[in-house]
Amino acid sequence: MKKILILIAGVIVVAGIVLIVVVSLKKDSVSTHPQPPLIEGAATPQPVKLCFYGATKTASGLSDVSLAVLNLSGTQVTGMFKYLPAEKDSETGSFSGTVSAVDETAMARTADVIWNVSAEGMTAQEQLRIVFGEGTAQAGFGEMVQGEHDIWNYKDVSKLTYGQIMTDVDCSDARIQAQVQQPVTLTDGRQCYAYSHDATTDAPYTTSEFIDITISGNNVSGTKTGTQAGPDMTNGYTGTITGTLADNKITDVYAYTVEGSKNREHELYQAGLTGIDKLRYPLIDKFKDGLFPDTSKDYTIEHYSRVECKGSN
Repeated sequence: MKKILILIAGVIVVAGIVLIVVVSLKKDSVSTHPQPPLIEGAATPQPVKLCFYGATKTASGLSDVSLAVLNLSGTQVTGMFKYLPAEKDSETGSFSGTVSAVDETAMARTADVIWNVSAEGMTAQEQLRIVFGEGTAQAGFGEMVQGEHDIWNYKDVSKLTYGQIMTDVDCSDARIQAQVQQPVTLTDGRQCYAYSHDATTDAPYTTSEFIDITISGNNVSGTKTGTQAGPDMTNGYTGTITGTLADNKITDVYAYTVEGSKNREHELYQAGLTGIDKLRYPLIDKFKDGLFPDTSKDYTIEHYSRVECKGSN
């Protein structure tokens, strides 16, 4: 009997040792075999271009026309919207902003953008919502109020009236192509651009800037000068631009001096319809490294019109 008990105890001890070894091997296996890394760019959204067109006959036999072009990339959207009524002034312009996920109830997405609209010889920036899905799209209109950076926003998005129904068409459709104005192409050579902004209640400074750059292949260099005048200060600034050109976009560093103080701002520009557009993001001060755009935030567009270059740069 005593021998049997000793044998059982021995078996238990051996089993315990085996269990410890197995657990140890499992731990080693987990620790020495990490999960494979994510493939960089695997989740990068593919751009999608959608075009919509609508025409409605009026009592006079003419047609009210609306059309929209949306370039989708993940949650970002750029494009243009044109409203061309037969007997009223047209409203046209490019836009950029964000796009929502699909609303499972309406089976539609909403583009919420800033529209650079031209109408009656005037230009402005306005909030615009375009709801699209199931082969149609409609733009929302409502009472507007002026907000920060002179952008006109909807007073109440719950009270929008959605306009003419546009149906999806191939973007090569002649009716779309006839209305689409392509951005300028930034090419080699010297070119100059000017920007101006009048003082408003929200931005009480009058600003004017002049850019004189030369593009050579992928390299961009030149100068930018400007002035700003407001209720508590008036000053001028000047500096150099050094950067690169890729995909019709300029990424540069503006090294400038204002009132004897030197600083650097990292800037982003893209080709516009009649010049270049600066993507004005909120800035992050990295002190010795300069000012950087906070691309995680929304941006506004500052349009620089192409002008004649004078003298030498």
